[in-house]
Amino acid sequence: MEPYGKMKARMEHFPAKNPNPVLSVEKDGTVLYSNEAAKPLLIEWGVEIGEKLPSRIGDIVEGALCRNRPEKMEIKVGKKVYLVTFQSLLEEECVNIYGFDISDQKVLEEKLRESEEKYRIVADNTFDWEFWEGPDGRFLYISPFCEPATGYAVREFMDNPDLLREIIHSDDRQAFLQYKHDASPGHHSDIEFRIITKDGEIRWFHHLCHPIFDGKGCYAGSRGSNRDITERKQEEQRVRRYNRILEGINWIFSNVVQAKTEEELGEACLSIALEVTGSEFGFIIEMGADGLLHDVAKSELAWERCRMYDGTGHLYLPRDYPVHGLYGSVIINGKSFFTNDPQSHPDSRGLPEGHPLLRSFLGVPLIQDGKTIGSIAVANREGGYNHEQQEDLEAIAPAVAQVLQRRKVEQERKLAEKELKVSELRFKALVQDLESGVVLIDAEGKFAIYNPALLQIFDISEQELEHMKIQDLNWDMWDVVDKDGNALRFESHPIQYARISRKPLKNQVIGVRRYSHEDWVWTLVSSEPLLNPDGSINIIICTFTDITQLKNTEDALKIANETLEEKVKERTAELEKAYISLKESEKGLAEAQRMAHIGKLQAGTKEQSRFMVIQRKKFLERPHPSWLHPI
Repeated sequence: MEPYGKMKARMEHFPAKNPNPVLSVEKDGTVLYSNEAAKPLLIEWGVEIGEKLPSRIGDIVEGALCRNRPEKMEIKVGKKVYLVTFQSLLEEECVNIYGFDISDQKVLEEKLRESEEKYRIVADNTFDWEFWEGPDGRFLYISPFCEPATGYAVREFMDNPDLLREIIHSDDRQAFLQYKHDASPGHHSDIEFRIITKDGEIRWFHHLCHPIFDGKGCYAGSRGSNRDITERKQEEQRVRRYNRILEGINWIFSNVVQAKTEEELGEACLSIALEVTGSEFGFIIEMGADGLLHDVAKSELAWERCRMYDGTGHLYLPRDYPVHGLYGSVIINGKSFFTNDPQSHPDSRGLPEGHPLLRSFLGVPLIQDGKTIGSIAVANREGGYNHEQQEDLEAIAPAVAQVLQRRKVEQERKLAEKELKVSELRFKALVQDLESGVVLIDAEGKFAIYNPALLQIFDISEQELEHMKIQDLNWDMWDVVDKDGNALRFESHPIQYARISRKPLKNQVIGVRRYSHEDWVWTLVSSEPLLNPDGSINIIICTFTDITQLKNTEDALKIANETLEEKVKERTAELEKAYISLKESEKGLAEAQRMAHIGKLQAGTKEQSRFMVIQRKKFLERPHPSWLHPI
C-alpha cells in the first residue's frame, strides 16, 4: 500500500476550502484525505485520516468500485442531513466521497410531504377536477368540474385522450410531457402548468397524480386531480411585487441613519421610487411655509436637463415652484394620478424651455397626519403607467413621508438637545452655591444634575451618582425614617412619590442615618415632577434642606420639657401629701381647742396644742404653690 505521506501529497489538489465535505478513500476503506467541511462525517463514522471506515461504509466504497457507478446515501449528523455520493476512480483504485448539505431541502421536503398529505385529504372531499387515467393513457373517469375549469365537457375529454395535452399552454407543454415521461407506476409527483380555456382565458392548475393498484396488486393506472390555482399564482405575483416594495421601504428606512443630509436622504428615497416604477426621472418636493414647493431630491437626468433661463438670460436650476401644473394638481387635490398623454391633460401648463420631454407622468402625494406635505413625481416609464405602478408608488409614499418627517424631528431634537445643554449649564451655575441640596432626575430615573450641597448632605460622591438610577439606590446604605422616626418605605420617598403619582410633594421631613459617619442627617424635602404634554415625566426637581441642627434642638427641647413635667409632677405629689398632713393636724388642733374651751383638757393636752401650733407655723413658712395659701 502507498505510504500515508505520499497519499497525503497526492491529495494536495483537493479543494481544502470547499464548503462541502470532500473525502478520498482507498479501496480497502482507508481515509486518505478529508477537508475541513468533512470533519462532521469523520466524527459520525468514528474515524480519522489514515484509519479505515466502518464496515457498513466500506461496503459502499467497495460496491462503487466493483460496479463502477456512483453510490448515494443520506447521512444525518446532528441536526444536519448530508447527501453523500461515492464516486469511483478505477485508475487510482480509490473512491472520492462528496457530501452536500441538504438539511434545508429535507425540511422543505417534509413540509411538502405534510402539505401533500393535507392536500390529498382535502382533495378527496372537494370538487376539484378529479380524474382516473388508465394504463393505456385513456381517461376512465373525469369529474364534472372539468367543464367549469376548462370550458370542455367530460365527454370531450373521454373522446379525446390528448385533449389535456392540447390545451396546456405552449410554454408549459414540454415540461408536462417530460413529467409524464418520467412518471412511473411507483412514482408520486406533481406539476404546475397553464391551460388555455375554451374561451381563450389563461388559467393555472396544480396537477397531482399517484398510481393505483387493483386487488391483485396490478397497476391500474393513476388517479389525480387538477386544482385551479390561478388566484394563488396571481397572489404570488402580487407578493413578489409587494416584496420588492418592502425591500425598497426597508432600504429607505436604513438610509435614515446613513444619510448625513436631507438631500442625501431624499435622493435615496427617489432612487427607490424610480426603480419601483421603472421611470426615467423624477423629483420629490415638499410644501414650504412660504406657500411654494421646494426640492427635496431631483434625479440626475433632471439636474442635467432641467435648466431654465432666468430674467437675465442665464441658465439656472429651479428649486422653488408655485403650486400649479401636473405636480401642483397632486398637492391641491391630495390624490394620486397618472397620465400617458401629459400634454393633453387639463392640468398641464406646458413645459418650460430646457425641460426634458414628458411622455408620461405619475404623481403621488406625501401625507403626514392627514395633511399633504409634498409629493413624489416620476416620469417617462417605458410603455407608460398603469394602476399597478400607481399602487406601488403609493405604497412607498408613507415611508418617504415618514423618513423625511423623522429627519426633521431628528434635526429638531438635536437643536433641542443643544438648547437643553445650554439650559443645564445655566441651571448648574444657578444651583452650584446653594446651601440646599438640589437634584434633577430624568424620566429614566438617572441623576441628571446635582449640586455639591447634595453630595455633602448625604456624604456621597459624584462617581457613585454618575451611573446610578433612583431605583438602583441601595437602602442598606442608610436607615431612612419619617419625622416620627418610623421606617420610610421606598415608594413613600418624595422622589418616588413624584414619579408614581406625578404630583408634587412639599416640605416632607425625613431622617437618614449615614453609617459612614454613624450619625443622622435630617432634611426638609420637596419634589415636583415636570410633565410632558402627554402626561409622561420629563424631569423631577427635588430639593433637600439640611435641618439636622434644628431637629436636634427640637429633640433636646422636647426632652427638657418632658423632664420638667416629670419634676413638676413629683413636686406636686409631695405638696399634696404635705397638704393632707396639714389638714389632719389642723383637724386635731381644732378638736383640742374645742376641748379646752369646754374645760375638759388636761395638762398634757395643752402641751400637745402648743406642739401643733408650732408645726403649723413651720409649714406655712415653707414655699408652696399659691393654690395652697390659706384664705
